[in-house]
Amino acid sequence: MKATDAPPELLATPLADDPMGVTIHRLESGLTVYVSPHRAEPRVHAWIAIRAGSGDDPANSTGLA
Repeated sequence: MKATDAPPELLATPLADDPMGVTIHRLESGLTVYVSPHRAEPRVHAWIAIRAGSGDDPANSTGLA
């Protein structure tokens, strides 16, 4: 899949005055994705942070996260 194949709601524009060219995308699942291209090398680096664990449990539903 190329970026041009993505639905319009998944495309974003770079943040203003950002030297890293970061774009922010929100997927249908609610996941927020930050993309910073580095075209000098044909590689992908991913760092994933998900709010999950006991610290993110709802007060009335412990053990859920």
